[in-house]
Amino acid sequence: MRVPRGAVKSIIGRKGATIKKLSQATGAHIDVEEEDEGEETTLLISGSPSQVCQAKAAVHQIVAESTPVSEQLCVPQRAVGRIIGRGGETVRGICRSSGAKVLCEREADAGLSPVRVIQLSGTRKEVAAAKKLIMEKLVEDDAFRKELAQSTALRGPRRQLPGGRRQQEPLPDGTPERGEEDGGSSWDEGSPLRPAPAELGDESEEPAAGPEAAVPKFEVPSPDFSFHADEHLEVYVSAAENPNHFWIQIIGHRSLQLDKLAAEMRHYYRSRGRAAALAAVQAGDIVAAPYADSGDWYRARVLGTLGNGNVDLYYVDFGDNGEAPREALRALR
Repeated sequence: MRVPRGAVKSIIGRKGATIKKLSQATGAHIDVEEEDEGEETTLLISGSPSQVCQAKAAVHQIVAESTPVSEQLCVPQRAVGRIIGRGGETVRGICRSSGAKVLCEREADAGLSPVRVIQLSGTRKEVAAAKKLIMEKLVEDDAFRKELAQSTALRGPRRQLPGGRRQQEPLPDGTPERGEEDGGSSWDEGSPLRPAPAELGDESEEPAAGPEAAVPKFEVPSPDFSFHADEHLEVYVSAAENPNHFWIQIIGHRSLQLDKLAAEMRHYYRSRGRAAALAAVQAGDIVAAPYADSGDWYRARVLGTLGNGNVDLYYVDFGDNGEAPREALRALR
């Protein structure tokens, strides 16, 4: 029986496992004749007519499955990062698991197209396995996008634009009216803190170097910057001081985890936060602090003490500066 030379490897299998399995299943004896030239190789199959027919049918199936094929798969642009993985780790795993060769169209070649082309090459079985693994990644990405959309819908602005805050209506005696939405509750009950004075600006973003700030008591994980310089990223503006100074968050698993953390902190410090009161704070400490008019709680780094006695804060997760009385701060769980 003549078979393509490229299919011999699949017929023999790793350490002869496939050809041994064929012989055991059919009862036929199969030998591969050594040939140095030509595009085909001869198989010598011996046994009863029934055994030989079964062996030939099995070999034909292996040859069909081992025929080299190439396919193109179009995937959403936004899902390419999940398929490739950090530093190409995921796509290399797909290649190892399936045996197929996977090439992703370069972002520069794709331009502004909403889809990217992935080239798959290998045997039919290998390509089918690679497609299955890629489809699993697309399902994962779709589920993640839905969860991210739900989180985004619940995400509100953390600071109102200057001049956009509703003016308080004065009472007949001239005293401004206090209400729940205007922060009328006391600091011990978690009322909002005031934004930092405008004159602090960028100087308040990071703490000044000093012995007290050298070793913070709580280390905040750094974001992942392992992306190419020309790579496009989905981001959102998490805080803004002015058009020239604002903070952004890279949309992804970390931003979703950050939203969940903010929700957990809001629930905890509004209900049981009083028990986490701090006896003392110093520059460099990471504490839980209420923010602006929202009544939400975020992690903040203590920068120092202001002239009015309030604690100067830098919000480490979403950016922005603020101030609060010391008694308004809480310890992190």
